[in-house]
Amino acid sequence: MKRRKLLNKKEEKIIKEQIVKNGTIITGLIKRIELLVNREGHKQDSVVVCDLRKRLVLVMEENDTFRRVYWRHVQCADESFVDSEYEAVRYLMIRIKQRGSASHALSCEYEIGVGN
Repeated sequence: MKRRKLLNKKEEKIIKEQIVKNGTIITGLIKRIELLVNREGHKQDSVVVCDLRKRLVLVMEENDTFRRVYWRHVQCADESFVDSEYEAVRYLMIRIKQRGSASHALSCEYEIGVGN
């Protein structure tokens, strides 16, 4: 029996965009906490820092949920369910290497990596 994708193209796009947006928010919150605690000298338990930490936890949990949903979608699309975290990482590394091989074969001038 062939598995169907969990998400349609529009839903997949929304999930991907939300993961990126949440990543940006997470980075901003971490920078703000770091600025307040390390540079401005606010106490770790100050009201402002605690509020930022609560928001950070919520956004991180939301992003983890979006990533799990997208991961299941990819597994369904490829018809390969992976149970362990090790297997998930192994699967992703294989996909990244395949992309790298494909980009070299096509003589693309970009590098695969963070920020590209």
